Amino acid sequence: MVLFALAWPGPTCQVLAEFPKVGQVSQRQEKSSEQGSKRGEFGRVLLMALRRTTYSLLGLAAILLIIGGGLVLWSRGGLPTLDGEAQVSGLTAPVEILRDDRGIVTIRAANPTDARFALGYVHAQDRLGQLEMLRRVVEGRLAEAVGRRALPFDKLMLSLDLAGQAERSLPALLPETQDALDAYARGINAYLEQHEGPWPPEFYIFGADPEPWRPAASLMWGKLKALQLSTNWNQEERYARLATALSPEQLQVLFPDLPADSATTLTGVGRAWRESGRTGDPAETWLAALPEELRNPGASNAWVLSGDKTDSGKPVLASDPHLGLTSPGIWYPVRIEMPGGVLAGVSSPGVPFLVMGHNGHIAWGMTTPYTDTQDLVREKIDPEDPERYLTPSGSEPFETRTVRIPLGDDEFEKVTLRRTRFGPVISDTTTSSVATLDRVAPDGGEVLSLAWTALQEADTSADALLLLNQARNWDDFVGAMSRLKAPQQNIFFADVDGNIGFYTPGLSPIREGHDGLVPVEGWTRERIWSGFVPFEKMPHALNPADGLLVNANNRLVGPDYPYELAAQWPPPHRAERILEALAQDSRHGMDGMMALQLDARSSMARELLPYLLDARVEGAEAEEALRRLADWDGTMAADAAEPLLFSAWLRQINLALFADELGELADDFHHWNARAILHVLREAPAWCDLQDTPTVESCNELLGIALNSAIQLIEARGGDGWQDLTWGDFHKARFPHQVFRHVPLVGGLLSEELATDGDFYTVSRGTPVFADKGRLFEHVHGASLRAVYDLSDLDNSRFMVAPGISGHPLSRYRHSLAEDWRDGVYTKLVGPGESPTHRLRLLPVD
Repeated sequence: MVLFALAWPGPTCQVLAEFPKVGQVSQRQEKSSEQGSKRGEFGRVLLMALRRTTYSLLGLAAILLIIGGGLVLWSRGGLPTLDGEAQVSGLTAPVEILRDDRGIVTIRAANPTDARFALGYVHAQDRLGQLEMLRRVVEGRLAEAVGRRALPFDKLMLSLDLAGQAERSLPALLPETQDALDAYARGINAYLEQHEGPWPPEFYIFGADPEPWRPAASLMWGKLKALQLSTNWNQEERYARLATALSPEQLQVLFPDLPADSATTLTGVGRAWRESGRTGDPAETWLAALPEELRNPGASNAWVLSGDKTDSGKPVLASDPHLGLTSPGIWYPVRIEMPGGVLAGVSSPGVPFLVMGHNGHIAWGMTTPYTDTQDLVREKIDPEDPERYLTPSGSEPFETRTVRIPLGDDEFEKVTLRRTRFGPVISDTTTSSVATLDRVAPDGGEVLSLAWTALQEADTSADALLLLNQARNWDDFVGAMSRLKAPQQNIFFADVDGNIGFYTPGLSPIREGHDGLVPVEGWTRERIWSGFVPFEKMPHALNPADGLLVNANNRLVGPDYPYELAAQWPPPHRAERILEALAQDSRHGMDGMMALQLDARSSMARELLPYLLDARVEGAEAEEALRRLADWDGTMAADAAEPLLFSAWLRQINLALFADELGELADDFHHWNARAILHVLREAPAWCDLQDTPTVESCNELLGIALNSAIQLIEARGGDGWQDLTWGDFHKARFPHQVFRHVPLVGGLLSEELATDGDFYTVSRGTPVFADKGRLFEHVHGASLRAVYDLSDLDNSRFMVAPGISGHPLSRYRHSLAEDWRDGVYTKLVGPGESPTHRLRLLPVD
């Protein structure tokens, strides 16, 4: 408000102009008997100024309220019509769109084509801004809306050419998939044609009306997910930078091997690959251009129990994928009813199918396997010709193309993009790649290119979703899996006949002479991959003898698997907690599976705490902190102080141990790193000595120093003693709006503030912010969907997404599910019955 007042050309500016005059007058007056008169005159002028300022601000506030209210009313006029009838072109028969009191949609259609049309229509009604954002991101057109600051990201997307890949993949799809994409696009465009009133507010940020949807735009969704869920590129860069400063022994401390008994989804000699021998010895090593919405890679939990382990005698499948928490969310729950059956689960704007759900015969869920599908290649520029690069067979020219990137207001930036035989040159577009080259090739003369399975031509992954939606049994399921190329996923399966299983489809490269841990030298290699792991040899299982399959991004296969899928796997703590909980009972029901998805007990904390409690501390506060943590069971509860204290302590231990050793490379290791901390305390205590002190600190001394630092951090940020603060005071899910989060004031008004349980290591995933003190421990990544499927009665399956159904900032359904999500409440996707909150009939134009 003050900023508006200073700019307002009215009484406020006049009052401000009077203050120097007061000063000039007072300097001319006598200092004796006239002092009181001087003060009185100044007071009168000041009072007058304050009154005028107050009137001005009140007037301005009223004007702003009127304008703001008018804008709100005007924008609300663009909210979609949810009741009545609408005539649209492109349907073959009438369709009903029903909504319950939270906005969840049920579609009743005469056939699959009309159902996909209607799905496109409701996606456009509720998530039109999200659809536009998807297309702009993948096409490299963000700078057109927000200006030059988005230019680096646009360059990256244009270099990867994901939009071009989508266009070129369209003809390779099954005819039925192409028809489905056409029907979905017609549904979106039908809404665009009949929409009245203003467009959603995002479009006034974009500075353009929505464009007609094309079938290829739906394929961009899969390309964007592949980019978000493929993380090895960043790992290779990070490791390469660290390797320039640390010895192999030091790196082993930072990235210790998993214990031999670490939780593994498929153990023993394996169920699916005994016919094949190894391709080589196991590896002896180990393992910021993206916008914020893409920086949190996927994580997830999934498990499936056979009927022998359930109360009903039929399988139960649980699935909760973890992604960044934004508004709107990625998922759109929906029930689709047709004469041929029912689909219920989650779609995603841009996709004409269910991504996860059930079809009345089978249910499926997904986790990210963290397999390595990317390789960075160091390419040496030909010293005789900078437009060429070196290969074992001589110098070759870069493939180049020049693009014009619109920056808005008729301004463009011309960019030349390069490509080598292995893939696009990403060091032309990302600062992190430039930083990597500065460390590994300080003399210059090199670039980095990216080899990635998602850049293969003829991507048929959309076929996989179509066939998965139609599958009736394991054989159908496997047929669907064979069409998926990227992103690679673990897809869990259960059917009404009692079968359970999973498959890990997608292209997985077979590397030649390297393990994918660091960028390879392209000038010494004719090829870096000899092919892909055969589909039938990819990890899978059907009806395991123990009646249980679990994956929480933990190690997928054991040492007998003949191919190396990854050089390193994520921590096993969530999988270990799931297995521990499931082992407590011989049979399980739906309530128990929902409770397990909400479990916030940290097996990591329980494993690490016995070592931390040996800290040498001084002072009553630190001693009390140790006593409290000694009695704590490791549950990361929002209403408790111990999780906050433990998390702050873990953070400060990390900084004390590793920032001290890594110096300017410390940012490459800013995360929780509990496994590395445990390794130091058990086996590498020399790391506990602080480099900038004359004494030699023991690990117990360093732990005490870090505990005091943690207490100071908490109290400085929280404003109270740590005993009076809780995890939930810091650990809050806000669901910032994808577009308006960057707009001052508005972004805050559109966000939530929900105190939540969990952390990075708990089944109920609640990844907190680590490095940014301004957002310390904010909950930014977690369960984007919780689903539990009852194969004895699929209508008894339970779901919850966050934060709501609509992406429109003024919709009542924008965050209609956020509090239920926080509180662990689930819903059934069974339709609203005969008394829906809203009923809209779409009628075909004659």
